[in-house]
Amino acid sequence: MVHKSKVLNGIAAYIDDEILPKMAGSWKAWVIGSAAGIAISRADNIFTTASNIPAVKALGLIEGENIDIDTIYSELRRQAQKGTATIDLPVIGPITFNLGDVESMYRHIMGV
Repeated sequence: MVHKSKVLNGIAAYIDDEILPKMAGSWKAWVIGSAAGIAISRADNIFTTASNIPAVKALGLIEGENIDIDTIYSELRRQAQKGTATIDLPVIGPITFNLGDVESMYRHIMGV
């Protein structure tokens, strides 16, 4: 289990290190960077909302202020080994993630 602040800071670092450089010079980098900053500043509300989702409760992924990152990472890694995942973000467009992204995000969260 990892404290929510460490998870959020790791995700923010991943975005800064891996996503934004690919968009350098584009207005999209500003939008993604701003959205990430807003999400971090409102993390308590986001965390509370997520922890109250019945599926999240049923899976036992959150205990108090801690998130079961190892379980999430293991399953995301297993799925990523099967192929990429594309998320179509409003305004920004599609962003595709692969196994390397899953591993990089985990390293950013864990500080390794």
